[in-house]
Amino acid sequence: MASIETLDGVATGRYVVTTAHGTRHVIDLDARTATRYAAPGHEWGPRSHLKDVDPELASIRVDEVTPDGAPFRFWVLEDATVGKRMYLANRDEWRLTSVVQSIEPA
Repeated sequence: MASIETLDGVATGRYVVTTAHGTRHVIDLDARTATRYAAPGHEWGPRSHLKDVDPELASIRVDEVTPDGAPFRFWVLEDATVGKRMYLANRDEWRLTSVVQSIEPA
């Protein structure tokens, strides 16, 4: 099946969203979950390198973030569009991806 440009207005199905860093996010619109599979070197890890950018962001413990390969239940999905940074959020956690490069049906 061919790739698509956006998930705006799409209410059902499973899609693989690939970002500029090579990370893949499997978006299941029916279950309202996103499962992240990081490209090598982009796995969740220590954030001490962020202390000069944003001390609050650097203080987030890795074990407080949904790990790669585990479904992240989202309430909000915005800008799942090629050329934009996809935003996902629930009450406790949020994610902002690098720029979306492609969206394909899973």
